[in-house]
Amino acid sequence: PDFDHLVMEHFDAGLHELPDGGFLSETDQVYRWKETGEVSNIERRAMLWRVENGKIRYMKFFVKPAEAWAEAGVERP
Repeated sequence: PDFDHLVMEHFDAGLHELPDGGFLSETDQVYRWKETGEVSNIERRAMLWRVENGKIRYMKFFVKPAEAWAEAGVERP
């Protein structure tokens, strides 16, 4: 209800395989004004995840991508 005036879209911003076999994905959340379609705000988000036997077994969401990279223990490319 707080965002009745906005529409949100997700765009893939990168998928990175980590040395430990896990993955770090980044997504841009783009907010647009419903009335005009103009971009209001863009926020980058990140997620750490691990796949085992063809299924996602672990996922952790980060509001700040730098925190995901720090937890993964690798330098951001």
